[in-house]
Amino acid sequence: MPVQITSMSEVDAKSFTMSFNEPTSIALLALSKPSGLAPFILPAAVAASPVSTPITSTIGSGPFRLIPEEFQPGVGATFEKFADYIPREEPADGLAGGKVVNFDKVVWTSMPDAMTAMTALMSGEIDFFEQTPHDLLPLAEGNPDIKVASFAKQGSQNLVRMNHLQPPFDNPKIRQAAILALGQQAMLDAQVGAGSDYGSTCPAVYGCPSAYVTDYRSDDIVNPHPDKAKALLDEAGYDGTPVLLMHATDNVTLAPMGPVIAQQLRDAGFKVEMVSMDWASVVARRASKAPVAEGGWNMFSTTNVLPDVGDAIGFIGAAAGGETAWFGWPDVPEIEALRKKIAQTADPEEQKAIGIEINKLVIDNGVMIPMGEFRNVTTHLATVTGQMDAEAPVFWNMQKAE
Repeated sequence: MPVQITSMSEVDAKSFTMSFNEPTSIALLALSKPSGLAPFILPAAVAASPVSTPITSTIGSGPFRLIPEEFQPGVGATFEKFADYIPREEPADGLAGGKVVNFDKVVWTSMPDAMTAMTALMSGEIDFFEQTPHDLLPLAEGNPDIKVASFAKQGSQNLVRMNHLQPPFDNPKIRQAAILALGQQAMLDAQVGAGSDYGSTCPAVYGCPSAYVTDYRSDDIVNPHPDKAKALLDEAGYDGTPVLLMHATDNVTLAPMGPVIAQQLRDAGFKVEMVSMDWASVVARRASKAPVAEGGWNMFSTTNVLPDVGDAIGFIGAAAGGETAWFGWPDVPEIEALRKKIAQTADPEEQKAIGIEINKLVIDNGVMIPMGEFRNVTTHLATVTGQMDAEAPVFWNMQKAE
């Protein structure tokens, strides 16, 4: 799928050129990607080292500097104001503009137990709680000393991914039965609470805030249809092959997913084996293309932030290049041809039409299943102000009253 680069040349110590064999905006899109697999630029010596060699230094170019001796994996990290950083003159604008730091230090502390973190915030032990679980928000919303903030740019899409290489989801009809079996509202209710304004259904592969929003097969995607799914399983000759569903338990947004998915699949006639594990184990196992009996898998669920989801070229959930695709390895050449085509035009209307066609092919081939959207919520002490509306929590522009 990727448009082929023909050359990449150094101009001077601070600039370079990239040339392609046809006009495209793909380089600008890749270099401006704000989240997920962001385009971090490494020092030359690090970039030239083998991928098997660990990176032992952290050298950034922003307004903060990591203090290496205070970094403890799984415990915390400390960043100090970088004295040599010169902000741009214009006001801060999310991830752009003048990044003025008003703190001497920012200390990140890992607190795996959410209630412990909320208690620490309420007592003033910490100032800021990233990704506050929705079921703890009543503790913050009724407290005059705490402010609640939620930004659309920090929203996420739930999705379910099936393994196209292994039974039963190597059968296209059985993938379609899974789409019919699953429904979004039960998932959202488990994550953010019934009736919450922080969650919303959305049938679109690229998300509902995107330029490519469509209601294609919305009823099939948003609502569960167990009877239709059962009929399709019978038509497909489903033999009861178990679905091994990987369930991440150590993340507040992922943990509610597994039981909801498992029950909806069972209601539709699937046999399900839900295996609970931490997210690191899911990440390791989902890379396996082996049969289930040899350490493989059939299905997992995760979230992707909406800025990534809305990128018709870069969204990994829509890629379908077989061996080169994201975990699950769907192989749909028509999708890859359209992803290349969308990179070759700068016409917004043409891009929208192509994106909507990709959406149709993703659903019809069971490349992924959208499972609704939710907004992440941060809570912080009322003495902390200036939080930016950005794609991720950032700490420039913020201030703290004494």
